[in-house]
Order: sequence, then C-alpha cells, then structure tokens
Amino acid sequence: MRSAMISDNQSKESSDSATLKGGPVATLETAHPIKAVNRPGLMTSILFIILLGSALLYIAAIRTETFGAYHDDGIYVTTAKALATGEGYRIISLPYEPAQTKYPPLYPFLLSLIWRIYPHFPENLT
Repeated sequence: MRSAMISDNQSKESSDSATLKGGPVATLETAHPIKAVNRPGLMTSILFIILLGSALLYIAAIRTETFGAYHDDGIYVTTAKALATGEGYRIISLPYEPAQTKYPPLYPFLLSLIWRIYPHFPENLT
C-alpha cells in the first residue's frame, strides 16, 4: 500500500511539473535551445576594422602646425628629446633642467625611439 502511495505521489509530481496552470511546460527534452553563434573570425574582423579606422582617424588629425598648442605635447616632445639624447627623463627646455615627475615615461620613451631614428625637428613630428 505504501509503495502504491509513493508511486501515485511521484506520478502526480511529474504531471504537475509538466504543466503550469493547465498549460504545457518545456522541459530539457522538449525545449529547443537557441544555438549560439560562434564566429571568432567575424569578431576579429570587426575589431580589426574598428582599430584600423581609429588609427586612420588619428593619423588624419595629426598636424605639425598645431604642435605646441597644448602643454602636454610640448612636455612629451621635450622629454622624448632628452631621453633620445641621453640626458635622462628631464624637461630640458626649462632652466636648471628639472626631472620630469608629473607624466609617466612610456609615451616619451616611444617618442624618443622615433627621435633616435629621425632626429630632424619639426619634420619628425609627423
């Protein structure tokens, strides 16, 4: 008798889980999962196009006649020249040539590599 009650309860629970307020409920067996689109080549292409467009826009915006209009670009070029000529990370355009302590040295270091390859100023700005 007890086993009959357990089997009745189990069948009742399974029928309850298959319907919700009288309507069918999708189970793992009956549901149709949405297939995930796995296209790493497409994402790589989109990322490449975005980066290429950004680089072209940046190159188009560089003008030697606007150099020095802002404080930062002058500091970067001055410290890049100091690094390229072996004077250290200093502001060589100021009296007593103080050490540069405000800006991080990575960008001036990269500019100093360009300065070492092509040291003519201001032609090396572009």
